[in-house]
Amino acid sequence: MIKKIYNKLLIYLKSILEIYFKRKIYIVKKEKINIPNNFINSQKKLYGRVFIEDFNKLIEGLDQRSVETVLLIINRLQKLNFTKKTFITLFNLDEENEINKVQNIRKYSIKLSENLYRLQKYLLPINYFEASVFYYKHQLDEVVTIDKVKHKAVLDVGGYIGDSILVLNELKPIKIYSFEAIPKHFDLLLETIKLNNIKNVVAVNVALGNRQGYCNIHMTNGASSSINLKQKNDKINN
Repeated sequence: MIKKIYNKLLIYLKSILEIYFKRKIYIVKKEKINIPNNFINSQKKLYGRVFIEDFNKLIEGLDQRSVETVLLIINRLQKLNFTKKTFITLFNLDEENEINKVQNIRKYSIKLSENLYRLQKYLLPINYFEASVFYYKHQLDEVVTIDKVKHKAVLDVGGYIGDSILVLNELKPIKIYSFEAIPKHFDLLLETIKLNNIKNVVAVNVALGNRQGYCNIHMTNGASSSINLKQKNDKINN
């Protein structure tokens, strides 16, 4: 009971601080900090000789901008892990404005009818407009060789509900080969193609790998799925 009251008080104080400073404020809860990154987790701590060795391997071959991004991420992880403060800020104002845009993107989608939703010119059979797809467009504008991809065949590996097809189709490819293993996602993918009247897609209900066969696939609550080849039940059977 006391813990619930404490958590509610933290959230209330957070909202007051955000209004006063006009910034996004984050509550630091040490016991809940979970870094979902194998590189960081393998180090146990974010400094020291072993960390330096693996850090140098991590940034090897990266351009300056990418190195700066890695440094920024690790800096923030260190800040979260080592701070003694209860409330901190993590992002600069430009980043916070960008975060707000991303969080607000779904507010602009509308329901046209059962199993039909629209955001801008895009139609989906479910209301799942991911910012990475419909706001950042998979950052295709960052690809310096993008002109070499236009008007050619494109592979969409892990097609999910066909949302990426809508963005990839703007490259005017000859064909889009979309692979999706989960049957219910594949059905939604086919519906997305139909709703948007896209004619150049070859949809395939399989997962891609280096072997032919069958295996169990584990689904998350989002768009991701995985297999663990170390587990007997997940091994690929011919």
